[in-house]
Amino acid sequence: MNIPQKYIVGHSIGGQVVTEFALSYPSMVKWLVVIALSLTGFAYSQEFTHYN
Repeated sequence: MNIPQKYIVGHSIGGQVVTEFALSYPSMVKWLVVIALSLTGFAYSQEFTHYN
């Protein structure tokens, strides 16, 4: 497949999607911009999970 590299932007859960895409297909991504993303496999601190 000959697809030119792209600039990819994602916010929140979209940031998670584009990060996983970039990790799976790094040759297809020229730049990756993520804003306030969530990540799979990330363990939040106890302070964060108990924040009210």
